[in-house]
Amino acid sequence: MNKTHHHIILFLFTAISAQQGNTETTAPWVLKKSTNGIEIHTRFIAESGAIEFKATTRLKMRTEQIMAILTNTEQLPHWQANLKKANVLKRESPLYWHEYSILNVPWPLKGRDLVL
Repeated sequence: MNKTHHHIILFLFTAISAQQGNTETTAPWVLKKSTNGIEIHTRFIAESGAIEFKATTRLKMRTEQIMAILTNTEQLPHWQANLKKANVLKRESPLYWHEYSILNVPWPLKGRDLVL
């Protein structure tokens, strides 16, 4: 599996993880880009002033292959751009876990913490 597949899977996982927000104050999804079968949608979240994104595509992989990548948190820094560190805080089941990551970001910011 190449690096592009890993990024697509990460985008999908991020989009699934981010499925939240009050629909009354969250704008509808707007298609921003469509290239090579990957669609990028964005929307504005009024509560935070942030812009949320999701990426969708179709993968020619078995579910087991995708889950093997998603559940191997310790290997994420080897293929995810700008990821300094990733580790599992607590694994409650094969499909439910808490993970902690540190992202390298450009100046003037420092590493950003992320808990999923």
